[in-house]
Amino acid sequence: MALIGNGINNNIISVFGNNIPNRDGGTHVTAFKQAVTVAINGYGKRTPIGDYPAKGRATAGVASISRKALAVTGLIVTARSVQLEDQVTIISTNGQALRTKVANIRQSGRATMGTRLMQMAEGDTVASVARLAAADLPAEAGHEPDAARDSAANGK
Repeated sequence: MALIGNGINNNIISVFGNNIPNRDGGTHVTAFKQAVTVAINGYGKRTPIGDYPAKGRATAGVASISRKALAVTGLIVTARSVQLEDQVTIISTNGQALRTKVANIRQSGRATMGTRLMQMAEGDTVASVARLAAADLPAEAGHEPDAARDSAANGK
């Protein structure tokens, strides 16, 4: 699944998907059910992938943030396809960092402004957003990964 910003007008997102099988079963299209969009002024949202209509190449794309809200939100920094169990890290140009669960980001419609994810200081902007896949995160206290639990049960 690719969410690609239009270089001329960054509030337009083009969505492309494929049917390549992934390691978790299913395909790229079916595995990622949500998109997290983050704008330069710290606003963001979680939107179901199904809200983005499929488009072919050489199209104008689809608005992902309300055009009326661009003065407040700023242009889109990134749009990431995610799973609800994932986490994201947002880093500002002044070095402020925020790590949150995708499930904690408010779900909004496709062409809305979203909510403030990070309070930005004067002159600060979002510089980077990274997806932390749930499968790559260390197990929470009291929760063992499936492989570790299976090995312990088999006496390995």
